[in-house]
Amino acid sequence: MKIYRCKAVAEVQSFYGPLLTDINEETRLAGYLERLAERLWNGIKNKQPAIFHEISNYHKNYLGSSFGQVMDAPLATADAYATIAFEFGFSGWKEVEKMDGQTIDLHFETAVNHLLNGRLEQLKTMAKSNKNLLSQNSNFGHKATLLHYTASNGVELWRQQVPSNLPEAVKYLLGEGADKNAKMEVYGGRFDTLALVETSAHPFDAGLGEEVVEILKTF
Repeated sequence: MKIYRCKAVAEVQSFYGPLLTDINEETRLAGYLERLAERLWNGIKNKQPAIFHEISNYHKNYLGSSFGQVMDAPLATADAYATIAFEFGFSGWKEVEKMDGQTIDLHFETAVNHLLNGRLEQLKTMAKSNKNLLSQNSNFGHKATLLHYTASNGVELWRQQVPSNLPEAVKYLLGEGADKNAKMEVYGGRFDTLALVETSAHPFDAGLGEEVVEILKTF
C-alpha cells in the first residue's frame, strides 16, 4: 500500500517514533498526551528541527511563524504542553487534566490507524463487530469521526497521511452509514469532512483530492 506523507508529517512521525502508538486498553488519555508533551519539550530544549512543524501549526502564539522565529522563540515547558493540547483539539492543558481518569479508546484509535495505513479489510472486520464504530467520535478534543480523518486536516499532524486507497475507504465509510454532514471541532469552529478535504493540501498532493471531493459531493 502506497502512503503519501509530506515532509512535515514524516519528520513528526520520526521524531516521536513508537510513542505515537504505544497505547493499550488501560492507557490514560492525559498520560498519553503528557508523554508526547515531554518528548516535544525535550526536542525544544535540544533545538531539534522537527519541533517547528507542530508549534507553527498548533501553538496559538506561533501560528504561521517561520522556522527561525520558532527556533529562536523563548519556549518553555508550558508551550510544549499547550501545543500538544491544541493539536489534539483541546482548549488548553487544563482541559486535558480534567480528563485524567479517562482512558484512550483503543478500539477507535486502532480503527483510525487501519484507515490511514490503507488496511481497509482490517477496518471492515472491526466494523462488523461494532456498527457504531463508523459514526463514533474520537475522545480527543476535536471529536473527529473516522470520515473526518480521511481529510488529513484539523487532526493530529502525524496522522495527516494519505493511503492510495483513500477514495475506496471514503466510499466504504459512506456506504456503511458514516455521516458526511457530521462536524468536528477545529480552527475555532465546526467543519464537515467536505470542507476539510477542500482546504487540505495532502489529498490533492497525493493526486486523490478531486476524486474524494466528488465522492463526498455526490454520495
